[in-house]
Amino acid sequence: MKNIGVYLLLAFAAFNSASYAEQAVAAAKVKVEVKSIFKMSLDRADINFRDMLPGQTRENIPETGIKVTSYSNTGRQWFIKLNTVSDLRDGERTIDSKYFQWYGWTEGKGKWTGTGGDVFKQTPALAYISDSSEYVNLPNGVDNYFKFRLTVPQNQVAGFYETIVQFTMTE
Repeated sequence: MKNIGVYLLLAFAAFNSASYAEQAVAAAKVKVEVKSIFKMSLDRADINFRDMLPGQTRENIPETGIKVTSYSNTGRQWFIKLNTVSDLRDGERTIDSKYFQWYGWTEGKGKWTGTGGDVFKQTPALAYISDSSEYVNLPNGVDNYFKFRLTVPQNQVAGFYETIVQFTMTE
C-alpha cells in the first residue's frame, strides 16, 4: 500500500510539474490572393459562306458551329453577347445586317436567349445568361455554340463582302 501512495505522489508531482512547464508560442499569418479569371475562347475564327448567288440562302455555317467557351471564378453572374461591327461590306457596297442571322445552343445550365433566327445588329444582343452554378466554372468553363445564316439579296452587286462578328462576355 505504501508503494501505491509513493507512485501516486510521484505521478501527481510529474503531472503537476508538466502542467506548469514554460511554453512560448509564435504565429505566422498565411495570405494568398486568388487571382480573378474572366475570359472566353473561340475554337475557330472564321465564318465562310463561300460563293453565293443573288437570292441564295446558306445556313448551318460553320457546320460544327463556333464553340465559345467562357471561364469565370468571380462568383458573379455573367452573360454572352454578340454583334457585328458593321453591315457586310465590299468598299462602299453593303449587304444589310438584316440578311445575316445567328442561332445556336448551349451545353450550360444557364438560359440560351436566341430564338433560332436572330438578326445581327451593331449593338450587342444577349445570347446566354449564366446559371448560379456557373458563376465559378473552372477548369472546364461553359460551352455555347453559334451558327449563322446569310441570304444574299436578289439585286446584290457582285463583290467580296466582309464584316466581323464580335463575342462579348460581361458581368
